[in-house]
Order: sequence, then C-alpha cells, then structure tokens
Amino acid sequence: MEVRHVFQHPDILKKGHARKRGRRRKNVRRSTTDEETVRDQLKTKRALLFEEFLKNPSKTQLTIEIRLIDDRIGELTRRLTVRSEVRAGLAFGSGLPSLSF
Repeated sequence: MEVRHVFQHPDILKKGHARKRGRRRKNVRRSTTDEETVRDQLKTKRALLFEEFLKNPSKTQLTIEIRLIDDRIGELTRRLTVRSEVRAGLAFGSGLPSLSF
C-alpha cells in the first residue's frame, strides 16, 4: 500500500483546485444571504399569521403554524450568529479575555 502526503494527492495538484475553493467561499456567502432572506420571509409570514390569529382566536391551527415558524426562525438566527462569530474569531473561546498572573 502506497502512502501519500496530503499535498501529493492528485486532486490537490490539479490547476483548478484553488478556483474550486474560491467558489466554495462564494457559496457560503450566498447561503448566508439566502438564510437571511428566508428568515425575513418567515418573520413576515409569522406576523401575518399572528394578526389573523388575533382576529380569529378560535383558529387554533394558526398557533401551531406560528410555533413551527418561530422554531425555524430561531434555528436560522442561531446559524447566522455562529457564522458571524466564526468570521469574527469569537468562536471557540478566542474572544474570551486572557488571564494574566
């Protein structure tokens, strides 16, 4: 069995490898923008459903839909917060103050 160093891997030695990595970064930015758009759309839909529920409180199905939308908004907000912290270098304790003796 032949052992290769990671930099000797044929896929890494290809000319277009760096370009593929650049595309990936653009896709991450795009997915963040997409998630922000989806979150904003969900907030709008939630507001409309809540207004309808206030007018007709007997429509209890609306409360379930609102709850599901709230959960989805919370998950998207958490993801976006984690991504922004990672970009800022605050994730994994690097943003904590250092202790000196």
